[in-house]
Amino acid sequence: MINFSARNGSRIEQVTVFFLSLLITLLAYGSLLNKGLSSDDHEVVLKVSKGLFLNLNSFFRPVSDITLYLCYQISGNHGWSFVLFNIIIHALCGLMIYKSCLVLFSEKEKKTVIALYATLFFVLYPFHHESLLWAVGRGSSLATLFAVLAIYLSLIRQPDGFWVGIVSVLYFLSLSTYENTILVPLIVAVLIRANQQANKNWWKWSLIFLITALLNLLVRYYLVGVIVGDYGDRIFDFSPNVLVLKIFKASGRFILPPGFAEIWMIILSLVAGIVLLFVSFRLLKLDKSGRGVFFSILISFGVSFVLPSLFGISTRTLEGDRLYYFPTFYFSILLAYSLVQLCSSVQLRWAAGLLVGYFLFCLHNGNKIWKKADEISKVILDDMIAYRSKADKMYVVNLPEEYFGAHVFRNGFPEALILRGLDTTGIVLLSLQGPSHQLILNEVLKPIIDSSGSLLIGVNTVFLNRSTVLSFNRETKIFEKSAIDSTKPVLYWDNKNLKLLP
Repeated sequence: MINFSARNGSRIEQVTVFFLSLLITLLAYGSLLNKGLSSDDHEVVLKVSKGLFLNLNSFFRPVSDITLYLCYQISGNHGWSFVLFNIIIHALCGLMIYKSCLVLFSEKEKKTVIALYATLFFVLYPFHHESLLWAVGRGSSLATLFAVLAIYLSLIRQPDGFWVGIVSVLYFLSLSTYENTILVPLIVAVLIRANQQANKNWWKWSLIFLITALLNLLVRYYLVGVIVGDYGDRIFDFSPNVLVLKIFKASGRFILPPGFAEIWMIILSLVAGIVLLFVSFRLLKLDKSGRGVFFSILISFGVSFVLPSLFGISTRTLEGDRLYYFPTFYFSILLAYSLVQLCSSVQLRWAAGLLVGYFLFCLHNGNKIWKKADEISKVILDDMIAYRSKADKMYVVNLPEEYFGAHVFRNGFPEALILRGLDTTGIVLLSLQGPSHQLILNEVLKPIIDSSGSLLIGVNTVFLNRSTVLSFNRETKIFEKSAIDSTKPVLYWDNKNLKLLP
């Protein structure tokens, strides 16, 4: 058994924790190491392959783009280097949660035990698929790594010139990777205040983080012309009924796999809140000296959870779970601390074992969904290669957007063809399939002629005749009419393959 000392983590301990985190992550996600690119991946990878690292249309994420470019240089459009990079970042975040716990609980006798369990819970948390298996999803984990490293340094260093520069650069890089760490200045204020109560200058680090965030927003606005990108309307919908529902749904999905009805998500989130209150009162009675640190972690978790709550998370699919990456950092610490403080050694092993078992069960089911989505993507691209040589122009309808939240071709279809070496001239994508949770995905889809004589392919495509098609536009939420060349082939996805419309 590995002997971890009670010190602040020797170099060999840190290396060991990193490689253990890496090994566990590889075992958990290794079956998908050779997963290909999907959806937005193709757009961004094609862009960065040309040396373009600024998406000036909506987002400011050059750091993520640069790492995608480096992976592209290693493996081209083959996915293994992209997934491996994400796994390594995840293991580094596992190391940072270990190091952070040793600092936060420096006065606790069992701080190493807390740190190890927190690392285990974080590494195996089952709803990290987008962050680890989706190439562009790395933004959430990479931004988290930069942010928690900056927070860690602010906890152990004084705000002098050198360390101010290092921390500011790290946090600027975090915000230039993904926006999930925008509220870090509040977290820094809470953590430093709780851990350095005698320090009258505790507010300085928080001010430095705030100035860095404002500078990043100014640079973002100057280069991109927007602050929040395409998701602004979704985030800033503060109508009470919508906001409350989003909070409950996000809370329920944080602990439950997708597929449950919204009412169950609401009920479970209420139960979780009651349990959290009960645990908090128990901890305050048992460990009065640690109440400051406990509340600082609890508040940090709450602050980090604001963005997923405002954005809204799907309760039916795995889509959007990358937004849970940053909150999971503090959730894992909170969970490990609570179990270690409240349980005996035997109870702790049983509780951790049951929790890890639940995590592995949900993680395995998520892996199956992402593996199926990857198979669908590869079949479609292979079929397109086979059909491309038979016609100079063709239409494609009913292309799958996703498979229960795992991305397929919601975006990036033309770019995927280009990355596979196909000439996209004359290839016209008319319609997408729609949300997979509304479809019977295990059955072969067959075109249906309705009472008016129109040909229906799925729920989003209607052929009024061979030269006129109605296709649903998910941006405008209406069916749009298009005229097509009736002499050219039409391909449709039947849930198994691309088929030629008779």
